[in-house]
Amino acid sequence: MTNDRCLAGLGAEQARKLCQPDIEVACHNGPNFCTLSGPAESMTKFVKTLQEQGVFAKEVNCGNIAYHSKYISSAGPLLLRYLKQVKIL
Repeated sequence: MTNDRCLAGLGAEQARKLCQPDIEVACHNGPNFCTLSGPAESMTKFVKTLQEQGVFAKEVNCGNIAYHSKYISSAGPLLLRYLKQVKIL
C-alpha cells in the first residue's frame, strides 16, 4: 500500500467528521488547517471531494511515508531497538 498526505483547509475536528475510516488527521496545524494521511488512492479521491465542496485541499508528496499516522506506527519497535543501542560519548 502506498501512502499519501494532504493539506486541508479544515480544523482537525471538522476533518475527522468527514474522513473515511482509512484516512486520519495526522497533524492539527491550526484552527482551520490540518494535515491528513492515508492510502494514496483514498487520499486522491478525498482531496477531489473536498475541492468539489469548495474546501482547500492539496495532496503533498510524502515519499510514501505517512508521518504522524497509524501507517508508520509499526516502525516504532524497530526504531526503539536501534535507539537503545546508541552510545553517547
